[in-house]
Amino acid sequence: MAGRGKPMSRRAAGGQSHRSGTAVWASPAWRDEAVSWLDERLAAVGVERSGDVEQPHLRPWATVLRAPTTAGVVWLKAAGRGTAFEVGLYELLAKVVPDRVLIPLATDLARSWIVLPDGGPALGERLTGGELAEALVAALEPVSTYPAAEGLPELRAAVADWAPTSPGPFTAPATRWRSPRARACP
Repeated sequence: MAGRGKPMSRRAAGGQSHRSGTAVWASPAWRDEAVSWLDERLAAVGVERSGDVEQPHLRPWATVLRAPTTAGVVWLKAAGRGTAFEVGLYELLAKVVPDRVLIPLATDLARSWIVLPDGGPALGERLTGGELAEALVAALEPVSTYPAAEGLPELRAAVADWAPTSPGPFTAPATRWRSPRARACP
């Protein structure tokens, strides 16, 4: 079970096994692979890494690597099974509401990896309770009728249900609300 630090595995493109979870993300082999991929993806957009890569967050649902570059700080997020939808959601939002989201520099749907430019403090650190729920619902509204947005009504409802009961910072979204497909995953 990935949520308890044990690696989980799923098939990625090309039939190769894709593993995630804190045990995997904490390994030097995974980090080397992720940093190599990051460097390749940065080079593809004309950016170079200018310093060491840090891993400031290692959680059961995801990890992030922080890297300084010639274009500023970037973040590589590796999502676990329950949050893997975020990579595709970013791709969708970048097409539909590009003025409201950070535009990914690179994505790998098979591995659930995404590279984003630094966007400042996380939304959950800037907004709390109802403010955050309103911002999330407003961001989701324009895409709710987009063909690939089938799970967004449930997400919007979950955000609305969460807001009145949680005046503090919004943390660990994968443990508070998840799509029916994600809830079926351990």
